[in-house]
Amino acid sequence: MTDPLPLVLTHFKLPPKHQSYSHIRGTLDSVFVPQFKSLSSALQAAQVTQPSPHATRILQEARKAATDEVDKFWNYFEIVEGIAERYIEFLVFLSEGNLEGHRYAYRVACLLARAGTTDSEKAQQVMTKIREGIESAISRIISTISDNKEGMSLFINESSKVLAEIVGATDVCNELLRESREEFMKLENKDFDEESFLRDPKWEEHQIALQKWRVFKKTVGGLWVGWSELKDDIKGEQKQFTGSDNNPREDSRDAKKDRATTNISLRNVRNPNTSNMPNGPTVSASTTPPSHKVKTSFWQKTLRRIMPCFSSKPFH
Repeated sequence: MTDPLPLVLTHFKLPPKHQSYSHIRGTLDSVFVPQFKSLSSALQAAQVTQPSPHATRILQEARKAATDEVDKFWNYFEIVEGIAERYIEFLVFLSEGNLEGHRYAYRVACLLARAGTTDSEKAQQVMTKIREGIESAISRIISTISDNKEGMSLFINESSKVLAEIVGATDVCNELLRESREEFMKLENKDFDEESFLRDPKWEEHQIALQKWRVFKKTVGGLWVGWSELKDDIKGEQKQFTGSDNNPREDSRDAKKDRATTNISLRNVRNPNTSNMPNGPTVSASTTPPSHKVKTSFWQKTLRRIMPCFSSKPFH
């Protein structure tokens, strides 16, 4: 049985494969977490007869550094979801005959896709940095416990298995991120031929695109669940229970968003010093990450990246 031909749309752009993002998040949970635990267990077993506080400290620092790198995926997932939200808005406004609305939303989707193109490459660098950090830590630990021949042999055997798993997982994730980068680049550079579509609307194609983007958004919109727990597991710390009595694990993403939502009017993005612009759709750039100090400026930084494009280029 041959594989079905890829779906090609004339007027609209399909999202990247939503399974890619599920796989990346799954890698953080099902590969990074258990492999770091295995590495810690191997080092603990290697120090039964000759403890090495310095070796322990090396691994602790490596786990903390890996946690900091993993946390950068939060912003990346925010950008990805933002692209989906704006493209869905574009499709909905188009079906409603809201010309100004769909033009604004499409332009923002393309501008966010530009950020997604750049950030997909940065996410690849993050994966590589995590792998290289683990490699470096293992090498330094082996050097530190070299006087303990039996312990060193045990640690080398176990750490080589860990490293093989990490390298394989990061290679797969980097390939998925490369594919996503290419898809965002296509969206960034794709013009919507409004005149052609309105002259001969392809509503079946429109509905296919809308369905695909909604599935994509639903997938990437759930990537935050258990984020604080994930970070604690990678770092090797006790769980921080911050949820309600009914769910002691972690606040839901929706509850977080309820506590910190920033509504950004597109007319103010286009010209932040002008308050009398015609009303356009509202971009809801909502985020309430675990670390407010680090994350609160995320959308501000994103806006600084795309605002010059609003002021220098027409929307259609």
